[in-house]
Amino acid sequence: MHSHHRQRPSNTPLRPTIVFVAAVFLAAAGGCSSGSGTSSGNGGSGGSSSGSGGVPGGSDAHPDTGGVTTVSHNLGATCTANADCGTGLTCLAATGKDVAGVAGPANGYCSLVCNDTATSTACTSAGGHCLSLDGSQTQGLCMLGCTPGGTDNTNKCNQRPDVACVSLMAGGGACIPVCTEDTDCPAGRKCDESASMCVDAADATKGQAFGTHCAADANNNDPCSGVCIQVGNTANMPIAAFCSRSCVFGTLETSCGWLAKGMSVTGGEHGACFPSDPNAGPGDLGLCVQLCDATTDCSNQTDPMLVCDQANAGIIQHGLCFWGTPTAADGGTD
Repeated sequence: MHSHHRQRPSNTPLRPTIVFVAAVFLAAAGGCSSGSGTSSGNGGSGGSSSGSGGVPGGSDAHPDTGGVTTVSHNLGATCTANADCGTGLTCLAATGKDVAGVAGPANGYCSLVCNDTATSTACTSAGGHCLSLDGSQTQGLCMLGCTPGGTDNTNKCNQRPDVACVSLMAGGGACIPVCTEDTDCPAGRKCDESASMCVDAADATKGQAFGTHCAADANNNDPCSGVCIQVGNTANMPIAAFCSRSCVFGTLETSCGWLAKGMSVTGGEHGACFPSDPNAGPGDLGLCVQLCDATTDCSNQTDPMLVCDQANAGIIQHGLCFWGTPTAADGGTD
């Protein structure tokens, strides 16, 4: 099943460039085949990529000059204050507004501001990538490096359930903060579904709810609180479009509002995390797909060929809302 998403204009408020998945794939539940699609970010620094995820709209920041800087080994670790991070690193706190002036990573992220040769070199030496997360070409933030794909996440992104490994155009990957639920954020803040970071309630993106049918307007504005995903048999033949949000693949119980078997998914924004790339592995970037026990549980009743696909029910304990012709392998059912 092929999928891609519509982009937001560059003047959309908040929307840090870490928000968008550069190449979106919904892993095939029940025998659907996955295809590929590519796109750029929301007009930020133009770091689009294809392959496994990508840092949507992000790019390597261009350093200036400076001396030698060293940093501790805590790059990418959780934190609440600078003291938690060690030499040379600062804490991007979940309560802070270090990203786009409004957002902070869930549970904090030990990082380094990259604004010259010294800090850029220090970031690389610490195993990180200096990335622009707000569209700036002169200042970036150091994100821990990672290797996308694989079958386990033992050495990936400190095994954090709130940080996803996404591919970079230049090769390799970077560990990018990703919240999917308000409970990922401290009291008084919520998870902005578009930024995938914690913001004050007043700063949160207002849009259509997860799982609902979506369609961009004439100016290609995305109506979702997260991102509008198109799914179909080919890139030019979308069957359906629904509002989704980012997640960390392999974190079933702690992302997308997942509920266990026997719990009702009717009327709620409950989902499971599927990889955003067919080659993705645990710890990589994913997208939330709505849970169902019957097609009536799916919020998008607008698009045709709706099925509640039960093929992966043995793992996720519910069906998934998909669109297409069900097959014996799909296990699609009403």
